[in-house]
Amino acid sequence: MNKGILLIAAGHPYYGKMAAALAATIRVMDSEIPIHLAFTESAVKYLSTGELSLFSSSDIIPVDYYTTEKGNNYIRIKMYMYELSPFKKTLFLDCDLLWLKKSVSDLFDELAGKPITYQNHGYIDLSRNDLADNIDLWANINEVKSAYKFIDGKYYLVHSEVFYFEKGTIANKYFKTALKIYDNIKVKATVFAGSIPDELPFAIATSQLQIFPHQDKYKPSYWIKSGDNRHIYELSEEYYLISMAGINQNSTIINNYNILTTAAYQKLGLQQPYQWKNKRSFFIRKKNNLTWQLFYSRNN
Repeated sequence: MNKGILLIAAGHPYYGKMAAALAATIRVMDSEIPIHLAFTESAVKYLSTGELSLFSSSDIIPVDYYTTEKGNNYIRIKMYMYELSPFKKTLFLDCDLLWLKKSVSDLFDELAGKPITYQNHGYIDLSRNDLADNIDLWANINEVKSAYKFIDGKYYLVHSEVFYFEKGTIANKYFKTALKIYDNIKVKATVFAGSIPDELPFAIATSQLQIFPHQDKYKPSYWIKSGDNRHIYELSEEYYLISMAGINQNSTIINNYNILTTAAYQKLGLQQPYQWKNKRSFFIRKKNNLTWQLFYSRNN
């Protein structure tokens, strides 16, 4: 297939429901765009036949993509986006996003011809010798510089919820490099969901290979900002997607999520749309406030 959207649902069943909710909002805008779901059986067990029909194709994720000596590591799956995608041109989306009202085709047209690019918050100039030790992007930036022998260049603040790549040497090398870094991380990383965050090896791979995004501070999806009270329809004029990333959302963003999913399901004739659950409801809190463990990470 030439182009399409890749979603990954792994671990807890709520991730399958979130993937279906995202797919429904995409289908309202574009009934033809291929959507491929890569999944673990645990993640899709609550999906109805109608919800499964939202995906034009699906495939189970190989066990070795997430199985480690320490147990299941679902975050590691993102290192395998290249292998999981059946498309020549892939738009990967985290499943805790919803599509707004901009054209899906417009985003593909905007990114066409770019070997790999992603949402990001800009970059840090690695040639600076005055980087503060409190700059912590899943790992101390000075430790990263030292461990990976970075003298100069750019270190991007990768935001991996939106990734675009085209099959070829550049993207293949990028993901293979990120996987090697992930499996042999040389710095003390902040632990998230019991695992190393995927954005750390992606950022290091970006600097090592000097494969940079097409645009600094590229943000096709909206993250809620303190004091930003714009209506969802206003956000739809500027962004393609809205994100529920993180563990804390206010009542406005939750209401918007529930309204969008309900409206999409009604338009498509589906029932029981996913209504947002705070991730605390299915994460186990550890003593370290930055460390979380999925209920299903060891049992499924």
